[in-house]
Amino acid sequence: MNSNHATALQAAQEKAKAIAGSPAFAEFVERIRAKFPWRFQNIPPDTLDRDYLRVVDHHLRHLLSRVQRYVEPTTRRVLDFGCGSGGSAIALAMVYPELHCYGTDVDADEIAVARERAKLYQVDDRCEFYHLREGESLPFANGFFETIKGC
Repeated sequence: MNSNHATALQAAQEKAKAIAGSPAFAEFVERIRAKFPWRFQNIPPDTLDRDYLRVVDHHLRHLLSRVQRYVEPTTRRVLDFGCGSGGSAIALAMVYPELHCYGTDVDADEIAVARERAKLYQVDDRCEFYHLREGESLPFANGFFETIKGC
């Protein structure tokens, strides 16, 4: 990782940490609790926090170092196929301000969460999320993306 991206990663990690301590994040968690009460009943709190509520922080710590070699200076559009609730696309957008990330998933509820999460992390201008039904074609032209990240 070059020094510019290392600095950007550190800044994104600090921003994510600040967001996690904000009233807006607490409100986000309560909306998630209302929408998916079973998660709070069936998933251990540490796991829920790491893998769902603070998934952006988790991806900033663990995913970015693995995918940064695929992000070329000319990369402008990335597809996150099977994006779930948007954590990895949002983490990428936080570190690479030149990127526009597009996420797709078959779960409409997760797409709604991804859109809300992108607003929370202030990257909704560069992250678009699409619900696709199983078997439905992607809504993008061939060659539209420079990089594709799959689940």
